[in-house]
Amino acid sequence: MRRRGPETNLRPAMTRALTALARWQTARPWAFVVAAALVTLGAAPLALSLTLDGDLIALLPQETRAVRDLAAIRARFAAPQSLALCVWSDDVDARRRFVEELAPRLAALSDEGVLSVDYTVAQYGDFVRENRHLYLPYDDLVRARDALEERRSYEACRANPFCVLLDDEPASIEEQLEAHRGQAERDNYLVNRYPDGLYRHPDGRSVSVFLRTDIHGGAHERVQALIAAARRVVEAMEPTRYAPDLRVEYGGAVLEMHEEQESLARAAAWASAITILLVMLAVLVFFRRPRSLVILPLGLVPPVALTFAFAALAVGSLNASSAFLSSIVIGNGVNSHIMWLARYFERRRAGDAPEDALRAAHLSTWGATLAAAGAAAIAYASLAVTEFRAFRDFGIIGGVGMVLCWVSSIALTPALAALWDRWRPLAAASASPARASLYGRALSRVALGAPRLVLALAAVLTVLGAVVIQRWAAADPIEYDFRNLQSLRPDGPLQRTNARIGRSVYQATHGSALAILAASPEDAEHVRAQLEASARARPDLFGAIRDVQHLLPADQARKLPVLRAIREHLLAMRPHADEATQRRIDEEIPAEHLRELGPEDLPEPIARPFIERDGTRGSLVYVENAPGRSQTDGRYLVEWTAAARAPTNRDGSPVAVAGTVPVMADLVSAIRADGPKAVALSFAATVLLILLAFRSMRARSLTLAAHLVGIVWMVGVMAAAGMKVNFLNFVALPITFGNGVDYGVNVMRRYLDEREGAGARDAAAAAIRETGGAVTLCSLTTIIGYLALYTSPNQAVNSFGAAMSISEVTCVAAAVVALPAALALGARAAR
Repeated sequence: MRRRGPETNLRPAMTRALTALARWQTARPWAFVVAAALVTLGAAPLALSLTLDGDLIALLPQETRAVRDLAAIRARFAAPQSLALCVWSDDVDARRRFVEELAPRLAALSDEGVLSVDYTVAQYGDFVRENRHLYLPYDDLVRARDALEERRSYEACRANPFCVLLDDEPASIEEQLEAHRGQAERDNYLVNRYPDGLYRHPDGRSVSVFLRTDIHGGAHERVQALIAAARRVVEAMEPTRYAPDLRVEYGGAVLEMHEEQESLARAAAWASAITILLVMLAVLVFFRRPRSLVILPLGLVPPVALTFAFAALAVGSLNASSAFLSSIVIGNGVNSHIMWLARYFERRRAGDAPEDALRAAHLSTWGATLAAAGAAAIAYASLAVTEFRAFRDFGIIGGVGMVLCWVSSIALTPALAALWDRWRPLAAASASPARASLYGRALSRVALGAPRLVLALAAVLTVLGAVVIQRWAAADPIEYDFRNLQSLRPDGPLQRTNARIGRSVYQATHGSALAILAASPEDAEHVRAQLEASARARPDLFGAIRDVQHLLPADQARKLPVLRAIREHLLAMRPHADEATQRRIDEEIPAEHLRELGPEDLPEPIARPFIERDGTRGSLVYVENAPGRSQTDGRYLVEWTAAARAPTNRDGSPVAVAGTVPVMADLVSAIRADGPKAVALSFAATVLLILLAFRSMRARSLTLAAHLVGIVWMVGVMAAAGMKVNFLNFVALPITFGNGVDYGVNVMRRYLDEREGAGARDAAAAAIRETGGAVTLCSLTTIIGYLALYTSPNQAVNSFGAAMSISEVTCVAAAVVALPAALALGARAAR
């Protein structure tokens, strides 16, 4: 039986080039190794400089409205973030002394990014007491005026001997003054809520202090420096000197972002380490040769280093989506190395000399592995053409990684194998064919034992999968419960502290409200009116609406004439009152020169959330979520964000809306907009690559059919398991179009090499035994890379790992079981 050599399918120029390459790698392996080492050393510093930005805003393109609006607000306002300190003690006086001494020390940390320290509303309380008459309700002032007028008339009548008093005696001046004493403070939310001026928890056992900073989540080193500096200040004060039970806990958005980023970095490192360990274990089980544990890792080091050096230049930093690409690049990029090494060991077992084995491995694997790596790179590239940075950065890094890993599998791994063969030659008699096809023989029995049954079962599963997918898609598979995108952590100190702080302040202070920026303070009043109208129409969307005006007295223009009348009545009655009453009148009488108060009159600490960098006050409006509505409900967030963005400035220009909520809403919109685009591009590129990889239309159609079957199975399993699509696991679909085709292309290529001179069944059996085992190992290493993502506490990352693992299983099953079964039946039966 004459078997066609793989080189007969190649252009002579490629055959000569690969032959020359094999000769150079055998004669001068050290040259390739040294060159790779130099490249790695050059790339390592740049790769290690790559930073991690765990902020959700890093997932969106700069053109997204949430990003543009946040930039607009950051340009005009200095401190959108806070590090919060929760100070505990049952000794109220000691707690107050500690906080009052702590605040100026924290404010001195300007070099660490502290812009201001917010811990008290005491100055606002003084302001309200000083202007208490303007803070009284208008109707109450009218009643007081009328009552004083009545009392004045009564006193005048009583002093006139000709006046007859028919009505009951009205309330005395003392009674009327006492009725309104302290009412302004009682009616004011902030003054009433914090009677001692500090941000006190409702149970009275702790107070909160806020360090305002413009450091955002991506500035990891600055965040670390700020947290460390705050801790040093607190420790230097020795809290227990003030009270034995006094302690300080830390929270706030800055610390939460810091811990999330630390957790992300740790999980990414663990994922890479676990991937390397388990991949090497799988390689050892498959090859059962210790040299493979050295050759494969060394072959991956240069391309991985170059990949992340390129990432440092191309994308600047990793984000929550791309943080785990090191384990994915390793688990997926090793595939072409495995395919080459499996073929090399096969030829060495057959008795070929090292140079001949290198040449045979090059000629028989370069086309299939290049097609597979190219398909994977194109799949990643389909993500890179989208605007969504969660997709784009992932695609850029992954695509470059696949190409570089393939180049290394042809250039470096063969040189390493030749170098090892010089040291310890691989004896032809040391292994039998059965030894190298442990996985392949098992798969061969499954696929070829009853090929018709295999194909029938594949067809049934495909139809069932299509039905399940249709129902899943009709029900909207987008993940709207954002709790399922958060990190799963025990209810630790940070979570408990943040929950306590959240109950100590209103949302505008804590940072969970929507911030709406108008063009000017006058526009802010126009925007607030629109929001209030929307809130009346849709109370299920909006909670409290707060701007700088809510800190000022309402209806001032209407109150001023009434207060002047009250002053006139009190002055008229004062000469006729006793000395004690005169003192009370002097204490409570409205000031002579009353005027309307404006934002510029408010004490700076309480007005700070509304003060722009240039000192302008009043352009910002805060909108809290509706009572009973959760900020983890994606559907509500999308609707709430849209309603908050609906108001316009007086000239019709849009307002800027910032906060976590618009970011999450735009993430959902980005998936809807860019997801289908990425899938379509990836699918089109995969089809084109298959057309270029094979000349036979039958080979093309069967390879594509097997791949599509694997895709249907994958999505069907996700749908049956109730998985929802989020900003990360959606990436699995376009990537699977590129990665999953790898297996079918390799099996089909080996089948065609074996087919000449052999029957369809024998060729299919040989393809499974020799290539199917290596393909399965490739899938196993890739699955390991994805399962390692479960080291992350983040559920979105976990869901991506699950989706990709499912895709690997389904695509490899279609490629090494269903496809060989169809090939074994021959052309007529397969149709």
